[in-house]
Amino acid sequence: MVRKKLSEVLQTNRYRLLYFIYQKRRIKSYPGIKSELRKVFGYRSDGHFYPDWEYLFNENLLVEKDGYIRITRKGRQEFILLASLRNATYVSIAMGSLLFYFYGLLLTGWQPPPYILILCAFLLLASGVLFEHTRRNFVPSIPDEAEEFSKL
Repeated sequence: MVRKKLSEVLQTNRYRLLYFIYQKRRIKSYPGIKSELRKVFGYRSDGHFYPDWEYLFNENLLVEKDGYIRITRKGRQEFILLASLRNATYVSIAMGSLLFYFYGLLLTGWQPPPYILILCAFLLLASGVLFEHTRRNFVPSIPDEAEEFSKL
């Protein structure tokens, strides 16, 4: 129930738009950009798009500066959960790999109980896979058409 609600919130057009700019750090501002973003992110009309757009600016999640629309520090903090999961994934996978390497060293002559290392490695790798799975479930989906904005 909670996962479904959270996933619904993270897949709203507003959140997907903010996440897209978060990924790119900035997008070029030019006449017609709002109309293009509205179409790409699936807004039915200007009346649906502009309240979200204004909300992102009024809440200081986005700022327009030097001809670019940029995400602010407050906007980046909206995705702290996703960034934390990504970092935890990398650490867990690195630690699990390191433990398997350590186990290989044990096979060459070290004497600590090897089953402890295998268990730790399995748990760390499993937690890394779980973190990555969780992160992928909560990452807002970006429309394929939005990739053209990264070329600007």
